Amino acid sequence: MINLLPREQQREIRAARTNTLLLRYLILLIGAMLFLLGALGVTYFSLASSARQADSVREQNERAAVGYQETQIAATALRSELSSAKSLFESEIRYSKVLLRLSALLPVGTSIESFSIDNTSFSQPVTLSVYVNGEQQARQLEQNFQNSPYTTGVSMTGISVNSDGQGYTVGLVFTFDRSITQ
Repeated sequence: MINLLPREQQREIRAARTNTLLLRYLILLIGAMLFLLGALGVTYFSLASSARQADSVREQNERAAVGYQETQIAATALRSELSSAKSLFESEIRYSKVLLRLSALLPVGTSIESFSIDNTSFSQPVTLSVYVNGEQQARQLEQNFQNSPYTTGVSMTGISVNSDGQGYTVGLVFTFDRSITQ
């Protein structure tokens, strides 16, 4: 097909098509911008709503934390009281256990002349006089004290014959270990 329109009119038709195309692009661009602005507005209001809700929850938590503060103070006080009670129980000396464990170290048929114990008995040597019937019991006594985890530094100071002529008196020197009280 041959275009017989004058050149001026042909240019105007091409300019009209270009203007129409530019108008379409302009409308599309304005539509895209309106969509982006709408999306931006929705996102802003959504985030603002979330921020208000988060602030509300934070304020509620802060009000609740004030109530827990008294509980926290009470728990801290109780914890310190329990730790002081624990230290008291750990340093407690159970003399009944000392006597039971000491008597378990004595061989059958032996007896103690006298015995006293106090807090210094765990840091200083204790001297103990034990009545035995013979040499075998004296050796067994020394061996029991040396093998015991409750005594340290065990030594026999001497053996003497009793005044009635029956049996012997053995002198033992040792230091109690604190584990004997546990």
